[in-house]
Amino acid sequence: MNIIKKEKLTIEQLAELSYYFAKKFGLEYVKHELSKENTPFKQVDKNIFAHERLIMIFWILDRMVSDKDRKLMSAIHKMYFEDIGILNKPDEMKKEISFIMDRYKEYYDAWDDNASSEQWILGGAIGKNIFQKDKILLNADISFLIIMDVLQLMKQIKESIIDKYEISN
Repeated sequence: MNIIKKEKLTIEQLAELSYYFAKKFGLEYVKHELSKENTPFKQVDKNIFAHERLIMIFWILDRMVSDKDRKLMSAIHKMYFEDIGILNKPDEMKKEISFIMDRYKEYYDAWDDNASSEQWILGGAIGKNIFQKDKILLNADISFLIIMDVLQLMKQIKESIIDKYEISN
């Protein structure tokens, strides 16, 4: 039996690592995807795409981290607010956290624990937000890309963060 010992980090250290991961993989993917000639995301606003993808990664982290009090996610959100310059602007912070929590709810509602890789409703919900539509986006190509992206990110987060680190008390 091979027992892997996890490195213990403070909430702030794990939040910094997780936020760096989210930001790096959020921006790199958007840049890469929009540079492709045949991307279905060609007409999407780059800033909206990056914002929605970052929130999607935050949701994946929230879903995967066993933190019922959301202390880690609060620390990640705080770093995000500082990064975008709203940390000391309570009204803007309240608006942004409300926006993020609405997305989390939408994605939790769309996630199907029994669907394995066939998360079509989730893919459509995320697509709707990226493309700024009023209804779930029913486009198999886009939903497929989003679903594969979500599943790949879950795998990367598990291998890079969940399996390696834990919060020290």
